[in-house]
Amino acid sequence: MSRKHFIILACVPVLCFLAFSAALILSVRVPDVFAAGGYIVTGGGYNYPGSDSIEMVEVNIISSSLNDSWLRYYNPGMNLASTSITGTNIENRSLIITGSAIVQGYSDYTFTATIINGKIDSWGLEIYNPDGYLYFQRPVQQIAKGDFVITEASELP
Repeated sequence: MSRKHFIILACVPVLCFLAFSAALILSVRVPDVFAAGGYIVTGGGYNYPGSDSIEMVEVNIISSSLNDSWLRYYNPGMNLASTSITGTNIENRSLIITGSAIVQGYSDYTFTATIINGKIDSWGLEIYNPDGYLYFQRPVQQIAKGDFVITEASELP
């Protein structure tokens, strides 16, 4: 087999995968995502609470598909990864997210996060241990860097 034929045969599975992926992505229509006045919230924010530390939050929320939504938080002493988003509430460019999470490698924690899409975006986080007691709190504060984008169905043409 020549090198030319090998390259073509090696590329065929990749091209098939890309074609399948494109078809899958195109099958999700915008009206489905924004069903019943829905919204999408994406982005991340960074803060520098100390001279040598950084904290960040990343979020991807699709109101019509909470099973595909997630939130992550990190600072040098805390690591949270959502395992499920159990609820959201949006009002005036502010989103409240509730869910379950793994914190520092341990499951059964819950959280409430606030994401505000404003002139300067803000966010806050409360984490509750498995017994329901407040474990960690980060008050709502403006971000130093980053961007949160809230897109509501009413904003579409």
